[in-house]
Amino acid sequence: MGAGKTQASFTAITTDGAGNAYVAGLCKRSSWDGLVAKYSPAGIRAWVTYVGYTTTSADALDGIALGPSGYVYATGELNGGKVRNSCAVVVNIRR
Repeated sequence: MGAGKTQASFTAITTDGAGNAYVAGLCKRSSWDGLVAKYSPAGIRAWVTYVGYTTTSADALDGIALGPSGYVYATGELNGGKVRNSCAVVVNIRR
């Protein structure tokens, strides 16, 4: 993930024509949250965004794809206590 002591696990990766890597997975913050991040060909993180249901849930993203309009799409699961929901998340960030 970069500097610091954040625990993270990437479960899906894709690349674009410029060699940038887009990853999906989960990381430990106040709870386990889903994440999507972009890395340059040199391995430098360009951006990261998080998806979480509550501070006590365990959320994870496990699929990622790039759309033709420049959007990043991720799929995963949000777990809100007794509620488990599969979801599709559109990360509205232009590549």
